[in-house]
Amino acid sequence: MNMSLTGLNSVGNSVNTENGTGDIIVEINNIQDIKGEIYLGLYNKKKTFRKYKKVYRTEMVSVEGEVATLVIKDVPYNTYAIALFQDFNGNQRLDKSFVGAPKEPFGFSRNFKVKRKGPKFKQATFGHGEEETVIKISLQKFKW
Repeated sequence: MNMSLTGLNSVGNSVNTENGTGDIIVEINNIQDIKGEIYLGLYNKKKTFRKYKKVYRTEMVSVEGEVATLVIKDVPYNTYAIALFQDFNGNQRLDKSFVGAPKEPFGFSRNFKVKRKGPKFKQATFGHGEEETVIKISLQKFKW
């Protein structure tokens, strides 16, 4: 899985992509270790998804409880995907084992559950076409 600092909506409805902007509110739960920061990458293209240098927007929040909320302001209506991770040691990147498995908690929009590899863009996309779009993401840890 490659992740660093980082249409249709998730239920299949048409998305209003006409010249508008709104906020994307990301509610992150299943935070088991109350420490560090959560880094979020918002992606708007298939070929850039999960690539640090190609991220559309980034946000960060300090972990202060079992739930964290990030608000991405003034996002143009479109189709997006989110990849995020909890940074325990302050290096602003997802730490991995020698075989590339994530050592820190992570998550994706549409709560894609990682078994062997991360999602493709289409598996994590959601539509944003309203004044406020709320996305809920549960952190997960890689399990062998």
